Parts: sequence; structure tokens; C-alpha cells
Amino acid sequence: MDEMIRLLIALDAENPEVLPLLEGLILAGYAISLARDRERALEQVQAAPHHLIITDSGGDRGIPLLRAIQALFPSLPALLLTDEGVILLLTPRERNVPPACTVVSRTTSLADLLVLVESICQRATRRC
Repeated sequence: MDEMIRLLIALDAENPEVLPLLEGLILAGYAISLARDRERALEQVQAAPHHLIITDSGGDRGIPLLRAIQALFPSLPALLLTDEGVILLLTPRERNVPPACTVVSRTTSLADLLVLVESICQRATRRC
């Protein structure tokens, strides 16, 4: 990567799947900001520019967090990891996924997630 790409990761640090994802992203050369909850994620995204938000649907994260962030930064892309996959899009409560959000199954392989993150970040940096 030519420039340092900064990712905001708002995931449950207790989840055993998170550590391999973080290691893979760091080894791929991304700068990582970590947030355990919605409040901290909002503080961090306002404090420094980020190229991508990665979150899950647990706790106060997920779509409510993405809506709050994208109200401030409408074109900031996001990646939502979910156990439900695209079924999440069909439930009435979660119907309004922000337009800059990509929904992906939590069971997606680390290699495929890294390719997806790189693709999203390349598109985001071309807009800057």
C-alpha cells in the first residue's frame, strides 16, 4: 500500500474470531483503531480520518453504529460482519442498511475478507 490505510474496527474483542482478523489486517499493512462500543467508535471516527469501518451486529454496534457514523460521513464505507448474512437485510428492524455498507457473513474466510477489505479501501482512496 502506498499510503497508510486506517480502519476502524468495532468488534467484540472477546470473540475468538477477532484476533486472527486483526492480525491479518495488521500484517497486510493497515493501521487499526479499535473500539469496543458505539460511543468509542464515534469518538474515534470523528478524531481521525478512516477509510473503512468494520463492525458486527453485536451489542450497540452494527447498523445503529453505521447509521450514526454515516450520518456524519455519508461516503465512508463499512463492512458489517453478521451471523445472519443477507437475511439481516430482510428483517423489518434492520431493513435500512446504510448505502455505503457491505454485509458479509462472519463465516467468510480470512483470505476472502482481506481481499474484500482491500477492494473497498482501493475504491475509497480513489475518491479522496
